[in-house]
Amino acid sequence: MNIKILYIIFFLQIYSADAQTHLNDHFGPEQGLSQNSIRCLLQDRNGKMWIGTSDGLNHFDGYDFVHVKREPFNASSLSSDHINSLFQDKYGRIWVGTESGLDVLNEHGKWLFNVHLPTGEKKYITNVIGLNENEVAVSTLENVFIVDIDVNKNKIIHDISFTLDGKIRTLIPDKKGSLWIATTEGVLKLDRKAEGYGVVKKIRNDHVSALIPWQMSIDAQDNLWIIASGRLLFVDTKADSIYLSEYVSDDYVLTSVYVDQGGELWIGSLETGIDVYHITTNGKLIPSDNVHPENANLYLYNTMIMTIYESNDRNEDIVWIGTAEKGLYKYSRSKNGFKHYENYFAKTAQAASVYYSILKEKNYLWAGTSKGLFRQNAKNGHVEKMNIKTPDVQAEAFYTLYKDQRGKIWAGTDGGLFYFHTETKTFLPHPLPVPSYHNLKILKITEDKKGTIWLCTNRGLFALEHGVHFRDYNPIIKPLFNSTKNVVINDISEDEENAYWIGTSQGLILLKGLTAKIFKHDISAPQGLLDNWVIDIFCDSKGHIWIGTSKGLSKILKNENDVYCFDHYTEKNGLPNSFIYGILESDDHKLWISCNHGLIRFDPKNFKIKTFKAEDGLIREEFNSGAATKDEKGHLYFGGLGILVSFNPAKILSNQHSAGLILNSIRIMDKETDIYTISESTPLRIGYGDKYIRLKFSAIDYTNPIKNQYAYKIKGIHNDWIQNENDRVISLLNLPSGKHTMEVMAANSEGIWNHQGAISIPILVGAPVWKQGWFLTVVGLVFVGFGYLYFRSHVRKKLMIEKIRLEENERVRKIAAQDMHDDFGNTLTRIGILSQMAGHKLDQDKTQEAKHLLQKISENSSRLYQGTKDFIWALNPESDNLWETMVRIKDFAEDATSSSGLNFNATGISEQLKNCNLHPGTNRHVVMIMKEAITNTLKHAEATNAELSVFYENTSLEINWTDNGKGTSGDQNTGNGISNMKTRALKNGGKLYISKPEKGTKIQLKLNLSQYESKYL
Repeated sequence: MNIKILYIIFFLQIYSADAQTHLNDHFGPEQGLSQNSIRCLLQDRNGKMWIGTSDGLNHFDGYDFVHVKREPFNASSLSSDHINSLFQDKYGRIWVGTESGLDVLNEHGKWLFNVHLPTGEKKYITNVIGLNENEVAVSTLENVFIVDIDVNKNKIIHDISFTLDGKIRTLIPDKKGSLWIATTEGVLKLDRKAEGYGVVKKIRNDHVSALIPWQMSIDAQDNLWIIASGRLLFVDTKADSIYLSEYVSDDYVLTSVYVDQGGELWIGSLETGIDVYHITTNGKLIPSDNVHPENANLYLYNTMIMTIYESNDRNEDIVWIGTAEKGLYKYSRSKNGFKHYENYFAKTAQAASVYYSILKEKNYLWAGTSKGLFRQNAKNGHVEKMNIKTPDVQAEAFYTLYKDQRGKIWAGTDGGLFYFHTETKTFLPHPLPVPSYHNLKILKITEDKKGTIWLCTNRGLFALEHGVHFRDYNPIIKPLFNSTKNVVINDISEDEENAYWIGTSQGLILLKGLTAKIFKHDISAPQGLLDNWVIDIFCDSKGHIWIGTSKGLSKILKNENDVYCFDHYTEKNGLPNSFIYGILESDDHKLWISCNHGLIRFDPKNFKIKTFKAEDGLIREEFNSGAATKDEKGHLYFGGLGILVSFNPAKILSNQHSAGLILNSIRIMDKETDIYTISESTPLRIGYGDKYIRLKFSAIDYTNPIKNQYAYKIKGIHNDWIQNENDRVISLLNLPSGKHTMEVMAANSEGIWNHQGAISIPILVGAPVWKQGWFLTVVGLVFVGFGYLYFRSHVRKKLMIEKIRLEENERVRKIAAQDMHDDFGNTLTRIGILSQMAGHKLDQDKTQEAKHLLQKISENSSRLYQGTKDFIWALNPESDNLWETMVRIKDFAEDATSSSGLNFNATGISEQLKNCNLHPGTNRHVVMIMKEAITNTLKHAEATNAELSVFYENTSLEINWTDNGKGTSGDQNTGNGISNMKTRALKNGGKLYISKPEKGTKIQLKLNLSQYESKYL
């Protein structure tokens, strides 16, 4: 909200004192606590809180409560649900003192054992206190026992007797290991002696002996502070004296006491909340200015404070407050740096919840609202509504308050200008010579160095020179807007050059003397005015002018040409919101800025931005223009919708506590797994098929748990930390098989990471079935088996092929031998006979006949030579190619027909035939068949034309010899030559066809190569 006129609708909003607060978070049954009656508190070494109630024990990690209770039929459970005292030993075990005995639990809340007191001793345990690493002091109403905490003993080692009468109520150890015991008759000090613990000091004071001790705490000087029968006792342990403290009102019934780590004394009471004091060396109490107990007391009235507790961590931000009827509260120091006034004003029935203006004097805090002006007495907190004398003008909304150099208090309202008359304590009107004055709304009052009072209004700019003489500046301002209408003026500020910067609803004005210049937003000028709606103007201690607009913060600069420009800061630079209401400067020169989403601390040196929101102690976040001021002590005040706060900027603390980390649960494929067995030697085991793992953690920092952060990485997979932001659940998908180490760390609400507190989780992801040893062994054996079978089959096949090859070679050899015998033998025999006959003829002088025989011998010799060549050619493996075979036949035909006058032609002999390999020996048979056919044509056919043709496709082979002779007769078809040809064809899996007579001669050889291959391979 900025200009009140435009936001009048918000006036109707109702402030509720019971609204949800982020200051001191409350925990009751609605939040998961077992009961509202809190009796004792403990924070364990992991940071987890343990809360003892009248209905069981709770442990709490900042997010979830877990209950531990007595089970009626289970001896391995708590002795009672009425918890009186808690303690953690060096082993991490939790000792629980109840009204029916002493139990020991592990740090997860599982019952371990019960410590048995001596026979006949009442089991009502009042206190369990650690004396040192090895001993625990346990008290009942009658006795104190020293218990050895050794894991294997857990037994009473010393029973202390008293000569001082009275019931034992409370006890506490000091820094030296002595034990102080408060009884109904006085105070005892016990020290360890050779024979055990013994009483070394008794402090009795008769005039307070009737008071019954309830709680006790010890300060830095080892003096004792005791709550007894609702009163505060101070025990000076050096003077051995007990005093009734005079610094706490007798009207209070005191119920609890605690000295915090800073040495301040917290006192809880019945129905009046808590008070905090600084302790001087002589035991004097001074109200603390480090804590604002009134913030906590708003929610602690009408109940009994049972216990106040703080952990041992020096950086701990939280003080825990347990009540008798209202559950558990946590008080955050960092969140309570803001002092809240809205509830004080809310107690006045006439007060509104929208604060427009603030003025702080020494003894009074003034607050202007939509329903009048109120003043709080700083001493007693009393709030009164101020009287406004307005006979002719109605004034309810107080937009601005200002105290001038002369000490006069001015008020700007929706009914004009007023001033405070100190004698009558009444605000009187200060009429201005403005037409329709009753419609004039004073939005801002300020004063320059000369003492001129400037009035920013809904109808322009006016001034009271020296606080008296009226002056109208509208004649200078209106021409800048080319309008006769009034301009809404929001603020004015004087710079070091005595010029005035004026913020309006339509731009920024620079006024020097009587000369004015307007700056307006220009979308094409990034260094120009950020927005025309200028809400607040502030000149800091170094003379820099800061502009607050509806779109962000700007700083006025001058460039090298002495021209004004603007440096902007918006949400892009880290602002939580760009609607700037008010700007103030703290003594350390930081700017504090109010907006719609809280307060901003801006450091002009390094431009660092820190935001304070509802959860940081503001409760509400929307502020208002005009509701910002600074007092003489340097404290800042801001107001808005339902909020009016002050604070000392130097004492605004940040949470420095290092967040611990706890692993809560692990779900593998949505099934819970046991997290307590995980260790370096027993990693978290995940099956290969478990694709989805969810790990839930708790960052142990209680200031703002919802703002705690988480990060993780898996060594070997992630080089950098993976930010999980505020999500407590880390999900892992498809982790590769093998050993991994997952590291997780946490940060507190301020983003401070605790690297030393990171936890490591060993993870073992199983290998897939096909990578596991047994599977690889089985697969290996299978492969070996298949390999062996394949090897045997391969060897068997090779042996079979080798056998077939040998048999075939043998067959070919036999056939070749037979052919050689038939061909060569017959021919040689014929040559021998002819030679003998020729010799006889020569002896008989029959020369002509001898020549004829010699001619026959020559022919047979040639025939033998040619047959030898064919035989040798057929034995060459390269001759098994069909192309070689056909070329051989063609060459023979050309030689045979060249001198006969026969016209020869060959077709179909192409490179394609090289792709066809014949079985060894087949080529010779084919050649012999075709040579026989060619010879028959030359001898008997009387042909003039002959043709050799071949057709080869896939596995079919056809070779033809055709002539145009007289054909063959039936006798010729049955001759030895034809018979041999058919026999050769049949041996090679083929058939021989001969044409009909009188049609010429056609010899056709057909071979099926696939049948041939299957037969032999």
